[in-house]
Amino acid sequence: IRAVGTTDTPLRAQLLARLAMAHGWTGAEEHRTRLTGEAISVAGRVGDPTALAYALSARHGLLWGPERVPERVALIDRMGGVAAESRDNELILMHLLFRITSNLELGKIEQVDLDIATYTRIAESLNQPQSLWYAHTFRAARALMQGKLDQGAIHAEKLLSVGGRI
Repeated sequence: IRAVGTTDTPLRAQLLARLAMAHGWTGAEEHRTRLTGEAISVAGRVGDPTALAYALSARHGLLWGPERVPERVALIDRMGGVAAESRDNELILMHLLFRITSNLELGKIEQVDLDIATYTRIAESLNQPQSLWYAHTFRAARALMQGKLDQGAIHAEKLLSVGGRI
């Protein structure tokens, strides 16, 4: 961060966000809040959707826990707007990943199923191992939740296979 200086750039926003994530398990919530706030501000000022999504992602990690679901949902919605505006499939996948997780917590299963289908379609088009791994993880989890053990096992095998490439 010192090396890039104090000028607003996408890289500076991403570095601030990454530093906040690096402090994830240190208990330094105030410091992380300040860093993610600065990262979001810098990314907003430079108008870079990737940097903004990354900064919002760092803030999302800060808000983990059942008592913070409403804040996370608002953040996820903002990230969704950024992702849709950018039309960047990787940002769209990041948004869907967070939305699927939160909607599972909230019991919004119909939306979860729609989002898993969208996530899977985009992941398959990109053919990136990590995204495919998440797609199979979601599909395995949903199959198990529905008592479809054979289907769950098929997706579990696929996620293990894909996971070996990550």
